[in-house]
Amino acid sequence: MPADPLASAYHRSLALRWFATALALPVLVPLLLARGLDLSQVALVMATFAAVTAAMEVPTGGLADAFGRVRVTLLADSATLIAQLAFMLAPSLTGLLAAAALGGAARALGSGSLEAWYVDARRARDPGGDLQGPLARAGVVQSLVLAFSMLAGGALPLLAPLLGIVAAGDVRALQLTYAAAAAVWIVSIAVTSRLHEVRSASLQARRTARIAARPDRVARVALAALRRDPALVALVMIGAALGAVVMSMETFLPAELQARWGPEGVSVVLGAVMAAAFGATAAGQALAARLATAAARVPLARVVQGTALLAAGAAVVAIDPAVLGGAALGLGAGVDAPASAIAVVAVGAAGAWLVYLGLGFANPALAAAFHARVVSTERATMLSLRSLAAYAGGVGATLVLGAVAEGTGLTVVWLVVAGLAAGAALTAGLWRDVGVPSLA
Repeated sequence: MPADPLASAYHRSLALRWFATALALPVLVPLLLARGLDLSQVALVMATFAAVTAAMEVPTGGLADAFGRVRVTLLADSATLIAQLAFMLAPSLTGLLAAAALGGAARALGSGSLEAWYVDARRARDPGGDLQGPLARAGVVQSLVLAFSMLAGGALPLLAPLLGIVAAGDVRALQLTYAAAAAVWIVSIAVTSRLHEVRSASLQARRTARIAARPDRVARVALAALRRDPALVALVMIGAALGAVVMSMETFLPAELQARWGPEGVSVVLGAVMAAAFGATAAGQALAARLATAAARVPLARVVQGTALLAAGAAVVAIDPAVLGGAALGLGAGVDAPASAIAVVAVGAAGAWLVYLGLGFANPALAAAFHARVVSTERATMLSLRSLAAYAGGVGATLVLGAVAEGTGLTVVWLVVAGLAAGAALTAGLWRDVGVPSLA
């Protein structure tokens, strides 16, 4: 297959942005704890980031429609760089909260802007061209970069003693990963700045987008789009359900693995499981890309299949291997033995990998169906709405399922997650032809 310069440019920017974003994640909480924060203060910092991101998601989305996808992406990335440096050097809880707020604002500002640039650039080159394949291939790049960056970010503090800094795990050793992430952000900004802005040919369309970018108008634009297209509401609802599944995995899977493995060394286990999970997502996206042409007319058929995998995976995680099938796994009274611990973790990991495989398979088709319903001048705004819906679904699920886990245990949590995925599959089945028309 001949090289696609447009895809190559997008993949370079996408890979660098996500590498810089995820590189510091493995040391985020350890750095806060090493700074002397207790768990409630750590939660406050994380909640500040989440709250600012959610509050600014849609209002900032219109800026990319009005002032340019590349410009807004560069502004968001520059703000993220400043936020990471502030987070690395902040001397107090107040400073950390301010850095978290700036990081949340930057995350919201950049949400969907680079993807909107890529979609518009492809539309400008080939208005009737396939989007599922290109978006799926971009998703493969993103997932592989996430897997690698998680491993690299966790390993960087181990290099600190070799560089004569301090023992691994100390504050300065953990700051090494943040310094590396800042360096990657600088390279990422330089690479993204070389992208050429895609402009609508209509001056009136640009004026409309600038008006819509006003914070008091963005919500009206998004609601108007939903009112005129009920199928778009269904797509947003599916996205909210998938957001609930993803955040539930990120929140409760560590607790599930610790319950199966024990507290000693669980972070290493979690890192390995999550790196493999991103690999599973990449595999699902690669499969979606290969099948994209066959599903071009009905992309939600792939969403049905992918969300069914999600439901099955969550149901597998819900299985207690010490009770169900324990004999087949060689488990008995001595479940604390290393071999038994590996076996019970493997069952949970297999379910998690199935969930992430389904996400990789479903998301490109869902994105293609979504883009088919959205006009170009509103694309970044609507992508921010989609992101907000996923975020809101995730936050709501986490709050509700946290209480469920406290009261009834994690098994019920995974069954609820399986039910959410099954509901998304049912909704996608009912609206399986929404990807046919193209408004953009």
